[in-house]
Amino acid sequence: MGEALHVAQHDAVIVLRWDRQQVRNALDPATIIEIAQTLDAAAADGTTRAAVLTGTGDVAFCAGMDLKALAADRGKAGEAFHAWNGALNNEARVPFVAAVNGMAMGGGMEIALRCDLIVAGDHCEFGLPEVKGAMVPHGGALDFPRLVPVQTALEWGLLGERIPARRLHELGVVNRVVPAADVVPTAIALAQQIAAFDPVTVRGIRSGMWGK
Repeated sequence: MGEALHVAQHDAVIVLRWDRQQVRNALDPATIIEIAQTLDAAAADGTTRAAVLTGTGDVAFCAGMDLKALAADRGKAGEAFHAWNGALNNEARVPFVAAVNGMAMGGGMEIALRCDLIVAGDHCEFGLPEVKGAMVPHGGALDFPRLVPVQTALEWGLLGERIPARRLHELGVVNRVVPAADVVPTAIALAQQIAAFDPVTVRGIRSGMWGK
């Protein structure tokens, strides 16, 4: 793996942890591509049955996309988004559990919303601040109105305000809120529960419930 992505195997669960703390774990195209390739490999290896996605430290899960890196190489950025969408829509993909150990803003929240389960630290905040930078949220943000009342989704999308993890837990978007030290272990434990079940059945449940 590259310097920005660390991968560990816990039996049938793979843990992907990106480390770009200098930019609050904002992701650049190279790291996005590496994450996507790792997830595609996990889907194909026949032994990995769930994945945990997390960032390094307890300040930021992911502050979104690294806009400077994206602007520096538009071609690479397009390749990255294509790879990420391919990994998300891979019919063989394993379930994803987001271990949100710090702020999840913009693209960071969108990544979490595209995961199947979300575990968040009790200190965490989420948000879609793109409106403040004259940008339109994409990705997982488009699923937000399926998870909460549309007026609630619009409030956060149009105002760009931060959302405490406990509020999203009340709304059923976040599955568990735990102390910071327990975020990753809790996510791994949930992933291991999923991994213990028949993968074909799990895939059918995911596909049917997401409607994808």
